[in-house]
Amino acid sequence: MLIGTLLGKVEASDLDENDNLYFEFIDNQSLFILGNDSGDIILQSRLDYDSPDAAQVHFLSIRAYDNNRTHSATYTLTVAVVNVDEAPDCDPAFTMGAGVSLSIPENFPTSASVYQLLAADPDINDSVKYTITDATAGATQYFILDSSSGLISRTSISPLDYEAGIKRFQMEIEIAEAGKSSPKSCTGSVTINLENVNDEPPIFLPISPNPLIIDENLPWKTFLIKVNATDKDENDVIYYEFVKTHAGFLIEEDTGEIKIASLVDYDDINTLTTSILEIRAYDSDRVHSSTSTLTINIADVNDNPPQCSRYIFIMELAETSPEGTPVVSLNCWDNDRTVVNNILNYSMVLDSYSTGRFNISGNEITVGSSLLQYDVSSFAAVHFQHLIIVKITDNGKPQLTSTARVIVKVTPVNERSPVSQSRTFNIFEDSPIGALIGTAMFTDGDLPADKIKYSIVGGNSEIPPRFYIESDSGRIRLLSSLDSEKQGTYILTVKATDMNNDLQLDPLRQRSSSALVTVNVLNVNDEPPVCNPEYYESTIYSTITTPFVQLQCSDGDSPDDELSYSIVGENAEDLFELQRAGNNPPAVASTQRFQFGTFEGIEHSKEYTLLIQVTDEFGKDKHQQLSSTVTVVIHVVPWTTTQPTTTTTTQFTTSVLSLTSAYWAPESWFVALMTLAAAVTVLVVFGIAWACITRTSPAPNELRSILRP
Repeated sequence: MLIGTLLGKVEASDLDENDNLYFEFIDNQSLFILGNDSGDIILQSRLDYDSPDAAQVHFLSIRAYDNNRTHSATYTLTVAVVNVDEAPDCDPAFTMGAGVSLSIPENFPTSASVYQLLAADPDINDSVKYTITDATAGATQYFILDSSSGLISRTSISPLDYEAGIKRFQMEIEIAEAGKSSPKSCTGSVTINLENVNDEPPIFLPISPNPLIIDENLPWKTFLIKVNATDKDENDVIYYEFVKTHAGFLIEEDTGEIKIASLVDYDDINTLTTSILEIRAYDSDRVHSSTSTLTINIADVNDNPPQCSRYIFIMELAETSPEGTPVVSLNCWDNDRTVVNNILNYSMVLDSYSTGRFNISGNEITVGSSLLQYDVSSFAAVHFQHLIIVKITDNGKPQLTSTARVIVKVTPVNERSPVSQSRTFNIFEDSPIGALIGTAMFTDGDLPADKIKYSIVGGNSEIPPRFYIESDSGRIRLLSSLDSEKQGTYILTVKATDMNNDLQLDPLRQRSSSALVTVNVLNVNDEPPVCNPEYYESTIYSTITTPFVQLQCSDGDSPDDELSYSIVGENAEDLFELQRAGNNPPAVASTQRFQFGTFEGIEHSKEYTLLIQVTDEFGKDKHQQLSSTVTVVIHVVPWTTTQPTTTTTTQFTTSVLSLTSAYWAPESWFVALMTLAAAVTVLVVFGIAWACITRTSPAPNELRSILRP
């Protein structure tokens, strides 16, 4: 009964003239309204006979009273609720307008729920039944309605196919009371729209099974034939390529036109007179593909290639998988009835790297005797994947082939420890802190080979340490200053630990090894030669023939035999020289060229101060050589003899040689003879010496080099 319905009217009378009567409920009422003046009883809320919480009989206590409530009377009205059969309560979205509309992808799984209709019968213990009263073509083939629950599901019989032409399914559904001869009901519609999904591979249009006969020596890019493939997916673009390189042929990627790539000479023994071109058609982003073949000079008998449940397999195997480990099992069949016993032959096309790593027996592919190997740099270039092209060939004539692709992703296992050879590095002792000494080079047979952590675990225990190593690069650098004179060689033990050679980082599987690194501290010329003493003083006779001052010099950076000596001061006439025996420091000696009171009036000084420069020979680099000087003071005493009281002097016109004797006086003729002989001798010696000096005398630099060891 509808809200606002007039249920009845109460009346009362009053014997008093002109007295007005009024009505009211004695108790509060939420379901009914009582007219104060009229006595009309009106339904205010919906009555529900089927609700267990609602009363089925209502007792209405009513009071009638006159003006000023002087007198009143009461009356109890009984209202009994009678059960009425009500129509099912249905979801307005289903019953109003165009009804429910929804979209599902064409690859929506079978037996999955699509939509739940919402409806209920308000009558207690009553139920509803769902029935499809009308449907568009194919709706009941692809969808099923549960009559008791209203659940719409995919059937498990027919797959949806957007490209098949039916893209919209509509069902008119009645929801009626169950088990009644004249049931009440509501109706509505459910529309299911199909969404396109890229789920269809390209399909080649039939290629003539007859061999294509071509003439030899056709010019470059001569058109031969055009292959075509279709893709049921809307707006999908198809591209073409050869599965492998076919000498002499090319295929246009966009059009599928096959042309001559180079001259084909039938008479050339290297020319294949019969070729089977494997062609692949693939859609955008290579989501799907299919292959076909073009046969040159092959007769067609068989026109159905084998079919497989799957054409692409992606597997993961650890590189340590033993021989015989299963890779994949193909499920293929042949629809040709004429093929003998429908026997299929399986073969693999492998690149050179994959050869021997896989075996095929029937439709089973297993790991081969060469095993899998992750740790090869050339394998990294193909992202550690093996591509196995499996050809499935029937027994027809000519044989037809389908192709499946098996991608085997090899996962790494940490099998090897880093290895390195002992290395030797050199560094100058004056190198700054942080200077690069060298790089510890470890190689790891497991890829990635650069995931190595380096540390110094031996030979670097000084405080502070002399060296440190960059943990990620293996570069060894200087941490504190060096001194080759204190220690010239350090032997370090460098440890290398691999960090990421497993599919997932596992510290417990890390491997490490050590190698020796020798660091030689190279000497730097930072100490000049030192002579002890630095000052010498000696008195000699002008006729001395042996060295008279022995120098004592050494150098902290160079061996003694690598020091060079030269007279750099007060030796303009080369009166002195340095004589060196073996690798010992040289000694100062006279060249015996002193002249005192001889002819020509030459008179040498009797005191000389020689400056002798001592230079190290570090690296033969003059810019790095260091020098010091030694001072040698020489007092020269002329050669004389004691004379008697009378001194005899003999003079010559050209030069005078005076000899003084202290003990005897020879006859005049003897003196003259001896003087003349001496003069001749001096002139001869002087001439020979002068010729030698002017012709063969070494330059000053050469003289210094002669004095060097």
